[in-house]
Amino acid sequence: MVNVLFAFEHEDHGPAQAQQDEDECNRYKISHESDYRVKTLKLSLFERHPWALKALVWVACALTMATTFSLGAWQWSRAEQKWALQAQIEQAGMLSPLTQEAYLSLKDPLEALHRRVVLKGHWLAKDTLYLDNRP
Repeated sequence: MVNVLFAFEHEDHGPAQAQQDEDECNRYKISHESDYRVKTLKLSLFERHPWALKALVWVACALTMATTFSLGAWQWSRAEQKWALQAQIEQAGMLSPLTQEAYLSLKDPLEALHRRVVLKGHWLAKDTLYLDNRP
């Protein structure tokens, strides 16, 4: 019963109180509006230009494809270099072996690169050096 009485009393004073609250709110806005500047919302590039995100994705895809293609071309050129080197090694292996005198008479020992050489000598067991595998 008490709750009902308060509800009726509030309804009786409601419109007047609402007007008073509105007036107080308007006074507050007028007196404090200069203290608070309204901030403008800065939109990102993608919010201002929705097509920019699609363009960025397409550019990234194109760059990735171009990079992949150039790396593939580089790998192919390296493979051709290695095939040519392998052909040189096989060609040098088909030549007859050089004798010790012929090898020592060469001005540039690199001329006999990948070519077989026959050497004569004797084994020095005390000077044997064993190499371990390195990491």
